[in-house]
Amino acid sequence: LKTFKIQRANLAQDPPSVLVQDLPPVRSIALGQGSILVGTKNGEILEISKSGPISLLVQGHMEGEVWGLATHPRQYLCATVSDDRTCRVWDLATQRTKALRVMPKPGRAIAFSPDGRA
Repeated sequence: LKTFKIQRANLAQDPPSVLVQDLPPVRSIALGQGSILVGTKNGEILEISKSGPISLLVQGHMEGEVWGLATHPRQYLCATVSDDRTCRVWDLATQRTKALRVMPKPGRAIAFSPDGRA
């Protein structure tokens, strides 16, 4: 078991990035391809590699916490749901939203199918 301090001083600086706050409350965790993705109370998605560098991938949900987080089984994508009533698919290579759907209520969990089609 390894612990990581999510704080500004531990972020990879290529490209430069800034957290909303040091030690943000973690709301969701997903295992990626050789890394761990973390969703925070501040709407951030961070990637922690096995060797330790922490990268801020996305600051994107407009309000609320990232409660649901899932990695795609084959592509460098993740899906999130949040208190802002959106479901988003993120292209992690470009750090941009690939798809967005507004939901009638906030989401708490999300998953890709094993084949990645849904």
